[in-house]
Amino acid sequence: MASAALRVGVVGTGYGAAVLIPAIRSTGLAEVAAVCARTPGKARQVADKLLIPKAFDRWEDLVADPDLQAVAIAVPPDVQPLIAKEALQNGKHLFLEKPVAMDLERAKELQALASRRHLTCAVDFEFLECAPWISARRLIHEGKLGEVAQILVNWQVETYSSRMKLLNWKTSPSGGALNLFMSHAFYYVEKLAGPFVRLFAASNGIPGGHAAETNLYLLGELASGARAAVSIGTASIQGSGHRVEIYGSRGSLVLENVSADYIAGFSLRYALRNEDRKLIAFPEESAGSGAGVDGRIGATASILTRFFQAIVSGAAAEPSLPDGIRVQELMEWTKQSCAHPRWIEATP
Repeated sequence: MASAALRVGVVGTGYGAAVLIPAIRSTGLAEVAAVCARTPGKARQVADKLLIPKAFDRWEDLVADPDLQAVAIAVPPDVQPLIAKEALQNGKHLFLEKPVAMDLERAKELQALASRRHLTCAVDFEFLECAPWISARRLIHEGKLGEVAQILVNWQVETYSSRMKLLNWKTSPSGGALNLFMSHAFYYVEKLAGPFVRLFAASNGIPGGHAAETNLYLLGELASGARAAVSIGTASIQGSGHRVEIYGSRGSLVLENVSADYIAGFSLRYALRNEDRKLIAFPEESAGSGAGVDGRIGATASILTRFFQAIVSGAAAEPSLPDGIRVQELMEWTKQSCAHPRWIEATP
């Protein structure tokens, strides 16, 4: 690792150790100089195993470390804003998980602080980083489908936490279909087909189950006039996976993933009218994962590369904190519609 590499601290040793640390290292632009875990002694174990110089039991000590230029946070959204705020106050650039917070006010507070301190922030929306999604985005933006009229998202899985009936943050109000999955869908639908202007949503959970909603249903109208329909289930036994269908005036495409790898398992099929839908092939490495490697690592590394380059150049990173705030707005309106069923204006 070059001596000029950025020094990054990682808060969280679940997703942090499984995805963020290998992703940071794979960029060649930064080194993981410190790690933090809330369980006493866990950070030291991870640091020794992964050859990380510093280990902290308190995130307050990590974000205050003057040897670090950036902090990558991998904690639940109810905790993330507190850590992020103190990191920004200590002059650290931030790599954040989605959603940024549990509410819009705290997300906007982070953006205001980052702007005042001239610090770079990025948010880990991963799907548009893998090759099938990149190609789908290009087909749409180049007009190959014509005018987009309809977007259908069906995302049905049984998460490990749901299957094992775990009482953790993913099955608490901090998790659920909205925070875990709909946050992703809001981001990619708007990047593929433009902003929502109206939405209507409903949700429910398993009777007698955990606190978070397990099913979320959303109808939306986009600024272009296109319509979107989203159905998400996080406790769907033998779920059908993740499928996105986009229909335009000239053709259509389907992104589909029935594998256990949420990111790298996608296929892309595309056809114009009077054609058979054809499968577009991608080299394995372009999907962001090799055989047996978590696909989230490659996708996250792509975002981290832009994040580190933006720190050096002063340019904005993508996905940006304003992108995260836009998703937070849509999530707030979704909660309002679920609580009091009605159409909600969602104009950016």
